[in-house]
Amino acid sequence: MTGKAMGLFFIGSLYLLIIVYHFFHNVWLMEWPKYVIWGLLCCSSILWVFTGVARFKEFAAQKNVRFFVGLSFFVAALLIVLGVGNWYVASQNKVWDLTKNQSNSLSEQSLNILEGLESEMTMEVWTRSLPRMSQGMDAERFFKNYENAANGKLKLVVKDPNSFPVEAKELRIARDPTIIIRSSEGRENRVETFNENKAEESVTNAIIQTLKGQKKTVCFLGGHKELDLNEKGPQGLSSLRDGLEFSAYEAREVLLLTHDKMPEYCEVLVIAGPQSEPIEKEITIIKEYISSGGPTLALFGPEVPNMWQNIFKDYNVKINNDVIVDQRVQKPVLGVLTANYNPDVKVFASFSQPVFLRFVSSVSSPEKLEGFDVHPFVSSESVSFTRAGGLKALGNSLSPRAGDKQGPHAIGVLIEGEKVEKKESNEEDGENAEVKADEAKPVKIAVVGSYLFAANGLIVGYSNKDFLLSAINYLSGDADIVGIRPRTKSTAKLQLTIENLLQVQGFILLAASVFIVMGVWAFRRKRAA
Repeated sequence: MTGKAMGLFFIGSLYLLIIVYHFFHNVWLMEWPKYVIWGLLCCSSILWVFTGVARFKEFAAQKNVRFFVGLSFFVAALLIVLGVGNWYVASQNKVWDLTKNQSNSLSEQSLNILEGLESEMTMEVWTRSLPRMSQGMDAERFFKNYENAANGKLKLVVKDPNSFPVEAKELRIARDPTIIIRSSEGRENRVETFNENKAEESVTNAIIQTLKGQKKTVCFLGGHKELDLNEKGPQGLSSLRDGLEFSAYEAREVLLLTHDKMPEYCEVLVIAGPQSEPIEKEITIIKEYISSGGPTLALFGPEVPNMWQNIFKDYNVKINNDVIVDQRVQKPVLGVLTANYNPDVKVFASFSQPVFLRFVSSVSSPEKLEGFDVHPFVSSESVSFTRAGGLKALGNSLSPRAGDKQGPHAIGVLIEGEKVEKKESNEEDGENAEVKADEAKPVKIAVVGSYLFAANGLIVGYSNKDFLLSAINYLSGDADIVGIRPRTKSTAKLQLTIENLLQVQGFILLAASVFIVMGVWAFRRKRAA
């Protein structure tokens, strides 16, 4: 066999190696094609050398050989550049989610929690098959996103109960899948119901519960025909209750008629649309609760008796005797659709999805209040207007008329500050009696001019649930607990697997080789002419 033939055999083996590697990756992963191709390459190179040095020099002096050798070095250099680039990109661990609703990445709330982890945690996923955990999502990528975002603070462990039967029995693994979040201090929380629409919310809140160690209790005032916490119909609050219990809270109803003060277990108070007047005792209990630092969310509106406004009268906040009309939303349900949130209120600064509120009154508040910060945190949009007199004054016409005030109008107001209680010394103790220092207690109240938007009939369709959960989280001091809105999947997608990327690289290499060959051929032909 001549040296020229051996040279062509060597170069052909090299190109065969490149083509098989890039376009037939599954074959390349097998053992025998790998050894056969490398064997051909080695044999051709050895035989090429042993055909004779003189012939090799004569062969190497040919223009075509120099061209192919140069092309081979170019291809090798290109592969090195691509390899280094691939290593650099992989080491930086950057991911771009190109789906319309960011369904393949974590939300900003989850990322903030994971990036802020100070101690190490372990996430154990007990399942017989990770890819089969969900039909509509990539479970492996989902859990890897948590591990990657935690910057080494969260260790992901996937275990098959059949492979670890003793440990699974000790941990009482009864469901597939079961997710166990465990902190370095030994605290533990579980997710035993894996729903792909609520997967991120449940896992993130399990991490938060593990960090905090216990649930807080949200009390809903009862006894005045408020929205019922346990009612599953359109006018009930069962969806909000389930959302709270899913987000690291316990929801309970409280009847103040049977108490002399607010129960100790009430860490947040929610008043959701009372329809009958309170007695003076209840107003006193609620005012004392607020002034002693008890966070309160008041959901009122046009149909709530005015006497209830006495609970925040000291802060000059008032539910006006009017109704807001949104000209975009009139029939069949009168309401207000808005995404007009105050960016100065941190908990709502990142909100972008609209809330829909039914039967809404505007809320007035002072621009300044000594010792307190008063912020309208949600308002109607400019297309709305208010009509004085409430629902009865609307009549049959919902078009603006003289006397109506054009929007935007404040719908929700947040009151924050410290109420100072003066402590006086007892005169009977004499001149040397020590004067007690004034005591400052934090005050947090959120007042919203609507309550029906919290009911089951409206809480799901828009971001009403997220809105309410975020408000309660903020009032309770747990702004990190999240209510993550499920993100629907879109059919428009770009998915690049390892095989896709290798094929893309192969096409780039072949295209570059053809381009160079054609360019050199054209250049030499031009010079020869």
